[in-house]
Amino acid sequence: MEMAFSKTLNGGDFRSQGSILEDVAAPVVVARVRAIANIRLEGLTGETMRAAHDLVETARTIGKVVIAT
Repeated sequence: MEMAFSKTLNGGDFRSQGSILEDVAAPVVVARVRAIANIRLEGLTGETMRAAHDLVETARTIGKVVIAT
């Protein structure tokens, strides 16, 4: 598991976190890096939330499972 603020939570210099996030955000803004979202479910309902959860629980999905509203 990876978390954006793990460095800060583990005693690292919190002031450096902003520059790290800027470095990561720059290629995203110019579309050189994008999230992998291979599964897109339509409508935020109990059924789609259950379906998304079931997919993630299989541990066989690649990329993100997205629920579009």
